[in-house]
Amino acid sequence: MHTKANEIITAGLSYVGVPYREQGRNMAGLDCAGLIVCAGVDSGAFPSNAIDTIAKNYSRRPDVPQFTKSMIDAGCVRLKFGEQKHGDILRVAYLNWPVHVGLYEVVGDTHWVIHAYLPRKKVVRELITPFMYAQISTVWRYPE
Repeated sequence: MHTKANEIITAGLSYVGVPYREQGRNMAGLDCAGLIVCAGVDSGAFPSNAIDTIAKNYSRRPDVPQFTKSMIDAGCVRLKFGEQKHGDILRVAYLNWPVHVGLYEVVGDTHWVIHAYLPRKKVVRELITPFMYAQISTVWRYPE
């Protein structure tokens, strides 16, 4: 398993239990994009200024092209569904949340998502359900 991926997942897991806060970017509160950015910064995949530059200032219903551009600008690589690996970013297109993202964790044959999830009001680690798999629209890999 790739060391950087393990560092990303370790960073993501350190936020489990942190309250959900729209556009949050620290331990006081995170939204789903904030978790991706903070885990990237903490693991060294993103520079420290990413907290202020990546996926910021979006509306309650984020703009998909704007989010995509911010991920490309950050050096992330877009992959096809099925190419995801431990430590990658999953973008899920739920009806009410057109851009929801989480970290993909693989432990043996078990697949998890670590995400700041408004319905749970905090960052959680959950098994990926068949419903969630069906809603995955994009996979991103952090820069090397």
